[in-house]
Amino acid sequence: MAVHYRESKKEAEETAALLGGAPLIQGDQAGEPERIVREASRALGGLDLLVLQRRAVRAGALDQLPGRSSRPCWTRTSSDPST
Repeated sequence: MAVHYRESKKEAEETAALLGGAPLIQGDQAGEPERIVREASRALGGLDLLVLQRRAVRAGALDQLPGRSSRPCWTRTSSDPST
């Protein structure tokens, strides 16, 4: 797993450390998505799954977050494609 960030390097470094030293990829998803994906792929030796998240991160239980829940999207995108 790689950790992407645009401006929040400190928070990205903390997240990467929690993930056992995941590589960091800095960039603007809106302006340079191909470079970000290319760098993540190189750092990881290829990609099996790509998850893009552009919303602000809020701490809390998934089912307690305000607005639309991410759970239905996660369930759809993480399902076995053969079913």
